[in-house]
Amino acid sequence: MNIHQLINLINIPEDEQHDFKQKWYLKNKKDEMIKDIFSFVNTLHSDNCYLIFGVEDLTGKVLGVENDENRMTQQNIIDFINNLSIASMVKPIISLDTFMINSHEVDVVTIYNTYDVPIYLSKKYKNAQPNSIFARNGDTNTSLNSSADYYHVKKLWEKHFRMHESIQERFKYILKDTSNWSEVPYESNYGFVYNLIPDFFVEIVDDEDSKRRNSLHVLSIDQEDVRVDWVLGYLKYRGIILYKMQMIYLDGARFLSTVPNVKSINDKNDKKSFYYYCFVDDYEYLVQQLLKYMNKTPSGEDRYGSFVNSNVIVYKDESEESNIEKIYGEIENMDLIDDTEKESINFRANRDLYDTDKDKILRLINKTVSEKNTVLNIRKIMKDN
Repeated sequence: MNIHQLINLINIPEDEQHDFKQKWYLKNKKDEMIKDIFSFVNTLHSDNCYLIFGVEDLTGKVLGVENDENRMTQQNIIDFINNLSIASMVKPIISLDTFMINSHEVDVVTIYNTYDVPIYLSKKYKNAQPNSIFARNGDTNTSLNSSADYYHVKKLWEKHFRMHESIQERFKYILKDTSNWSEVPYESNYGFVYNLIPDFFVEIVDDEDSKRRNSLHVLSIDQEDVRVDWVLGYLKYRGIILYKMQMIYLDGARFLSTVPNVKSINDKNDKKSFYYYCFVDDYEYLVQQLLKYMNKTPSGEDRYGSFVNSNVIVYKDESEESNIEKIYGEIENMDLIDDTEKESINFRANRDLYDTDKDKILRLINKTVSEKNTVLNIRKIMKDN
């Protein structure tokens, strides 16, 4: 929320996304605050919602809350919510910001969108009843002594399970539910099935073009055995391929990994380098996290460790990517791999790729070391910023 967004909201009538409050809640009316916050959590859309204090609801006139004795801080609200008995144990996420408009202070409570709906009390709080699902219809909230209708509750559960989204987006959500996947044989191949909805399947198949691909990769140079075997991963829904990704077996087929995107980047001397990257919402990253979970030992040990992601940059979003690449363009690409590590890579590559042309081995080593070095430079930027 910023001042421009707030002014825009003040200039339009209340709706399913914002509500005006002339004053803060009285100390003996906190059940009304529960109703209002829960109503905005239990919306069918996927936008954040706002309680705006210090604005008259009928006229939109700014009155301010600077003299309101019942005014709350962000911590006050969070503490109050955390002490409530909520059925799902998932607490609403809120923030509080204050803006100056016409010499008046206006408080805005942001209720962030969540898919953990519906949310409701498990124990009574004053007039707020347990198991009552408060919701918002247009500019009106469910009353304290009632609950949302069947249609709205049904739609909330559909939102919870992403049923209102595309199959592609639902697949991403389901991939994050790692504990409900199982490894299964599939025809002549094998894959992973989502136990709760078996229509969702990840199939691993041979790559017919594997002989034309490199036998050394930046993801493998830290392994004892640097050779790789190339395969393909198909993300399927009811047998239909929704997405195809490149995958590789590492360290003598002990580990399976996805292969992220590769791109070029220039430093301040216009020296071009390449590196592998992905976003936290990419299929490649989500499948990689599933593979990590599936390969945990009975004791919970992560056999994958961090070796895969150690040579891949994982961005939160495109904004972070743009910012990091901008900084990279202002620095000189440093050689951050020491001679001992280079010698180790050279030894294992020549040992394991003995049936490959020596000149090709050298080119592969130089290529993968350069890609790893670029990742190390980018990681340094991310750490420093």
